[in-house]
Amino acid sequence: MLNMRLDKYWIENINYSLDINLYINRNKDITIVPEIQRQIVKIDANKAVVKLLLRVKKTDVIPFDINIAICGLFECDNWENTEEGHYFVSTTSVQVLFPFLRQAVASITGMSNIAQYVLPIVNVGNLFNNQQ
Repeated sequence: MLNMRLDKYWIENINYSLDINLYINRNKDITIVPEIQRQIVKIDANKAVVKLLLRVKKTDVIPFDINIAICGLFECDNWENTEEGHYFVSTTSVQVLFPFLRQAVASITGMSNIAQYVLPIVNVGNLFNNQQ
């Protein structure tokens, strides 16, 4: 069994803007399809930083822009050279970070005194098709 853990996580960046006129004048429900990306940066043979980036672009229907980057420092013995370690860093780490990303999006939109946007729960394995 490999030694695997999240050492720490942090929000690297949050940018948010709201078009209140668009929000006030909307008259129908909106569908939001966020762009989500994953970046993996090797620190050494046992550590990697995993970054989740989320973007929602304001449109004529979506009343806000939001960009968030949340990072986690993960430790896993010899992660690049074992199938279990690679899966932990590429997939399990995203499953660990995703609830923090969901909470950040919900908090920021909710603090704007608009209808809070909560990201749906996703299957991380399907989200990135297990590609690096």
